Amino acid sequence: MAFEDEIVDLLNRGEIVIVDLSIGDPSLQRIYSDKVCLRLFHEALGRFTSNEPLRFIQMYFEEAHNLFPRKEDRDLTAIYNRLAKEGQKLGIGLLYATQEVSSVSSSILKNTQNWFVSHLNNRDELREIEKYYDFEDFTDSLRRTTDKGFIRMKTDSNTFIVPVQD
Repeated sequence: MAFEDEIVDLLNRGEIVIVDLSIGDPSLQRIYSDKVCLRLFHEALGRFTSNEPLRFIQMYFEEAHNLFPRKEDRDLTAIYNRLAKEGQKLGIGLLYATQEVSSVSSSILKNTQNWFVSHLNNRDELREIEKYYDFEDFTDSLRRTTDKGFIRMKTDSNTFIVPVQD
């Protein structure tokens, strides 16, 4: 059984699966991540089109700018673009962390509903997040504030961006 099939099998049984791709060759990280994502996407799409119950799957990507399509990449068929655009209807949640928002495909950013933004000191990154919701009201404070745990939070269930600190 291929590793991606084993992952789908474990998830279908309700198991939690952690695939740690934090070390190793970046090209291999992309290959393995792509295989897992494609397999999960096609499994969920098959359930959806067969009118079977969906299985909610939450996927988390650390350092997403290393895996996701680049901003200039216009291929909307890339698996991460498809997950961002179609994942919700398939029961797939996409959670990602990046310090390089400006390098991530705009298709993914446009389909991001929940944002947690902390200190950014790069004007390019700040200009990028200004395009979404009302973050332009917060860009100056995002650049200046270095308090640990201080973020600006925009969730799908809240109309406004809310500053919070733990």
